[in-house]
Amino acid sequence: MNFIPELTFVAYLLMSQASPGPDQTLVTRTSLAHGLKAGVAVSLGIATGAIFQAALACTVGSALLQSAWGSLFYYLAGCWMVYLAWKIWPKKGAFVGGDATEEAEEPSLSRWGVYRDAMICNVTNPKCTLFFMSLSAPLLNVPHSAGYTVFVVALTVVTCAIGWILWAWAFQWAPVRCLYAKYTVAIDRIFALALLLFGLLLFTSKLFMDNN
Repeated sequence: MNFIPELTFVAYLLMSQASPGPDQTLVTRTSLAHGLKAGVAVSLGIATGAIFQAALACTVGSALLQSAWGSLFYYLAGCWMVYLAWKIWPKKGAFVGGDATEEAEEPSLSRWGVYRDAMICNVTNPKCTLFFMSLSAPLLNVPHSAGYTVFVVALTVVTCAIGWILWAWAFQWAPVRCLYAKYTVAIDRIFALALLLFGLLLFTSKLFMDNN
């Protein structure tokens, strides 16, 4: 059997994780700030959200985003990005450096909380739906069974989970962790501003589409 289309799909999906975006920002920052276990929790949250996104993209995603509900989807996603930016922005008295090891993670960290935040971040991001639709189109624009659609959804979710866990693991490299520990506040501000920018882009992109 010819699995080249599916392998190409996996390769593109993995490479896309290196591009800047809300998911990458959350995995990178959480892995640096809280260690591998928290990074894995975020990765699994994103993968759980990808179940919804991939199923939507492979079924009625395009029609939904073009409906009246599509506008609400964009605005809710923008609000969630802004909220995450506020959560990441360094607060007065926050942890600002020290030993960059997993044991130094903030005691108040809830792995369920970061899992939930990552899942909602992915589920409410219409850009993910558009991306999955475009990436899966070569696989689904040919005659196929319902079982194959389920296979594409599962392939998307598993690839996302493995890719983001590997990304979180890569940021456990000691020199990277030490750099983060030295410049915690500055780096967290960069991550927060990145999420704020992604949220504002969702607002402006939807307003631009509505005016055209």
